[in-house]
Amino acid sequence: MNVLSIVRKTSVAFCALILFACSSSGDSKTKIKYVVHADSQMITSIMYRDSNGDMQEGLTEVIVDWNKTINVDTPFSANLVVSFNNVSSSTSAYYLAIYRNGESEPSEYVPGIVPASAITTGTATLEVAD
Repeated sequence: MNVLSIVRKTSVAFCALILFACSSSGDSKTKIKYVVHADSQMITSIMYRDSNGDMQEGLTEVIVDWNKTINVDTPFSANLVVSFNNVSSSTSAYYLAIYRNGESEPSEYVPGIVPASAITTGTATLEVAD
């Protein structure tokens, strides 16, 4: 009976150790999703901060919708810089958004307009704390 008691206590301690190790395994990445939308094909450049903290080019063709999801360690400074060239004869709208951890509402939302025949730049920044 004494051996059985020792085995139980050892098993409980081992299970507790495994649970503790798994819960604090360092998998504490934060998901960041960058989103860009324009009402017309006027996006000429998208730059975003990647998980290493470097600014990366995110555009290979003229589009109206773009998004990119990355996993980062906190603290992290999410940054999105988008250039627009509205060649049309009417004003066109856009928005930039940064989502954190799959939230349904963006943590940062920047709407804007580009006048007819104009060039502008939009920026969205989100400081993600621990």
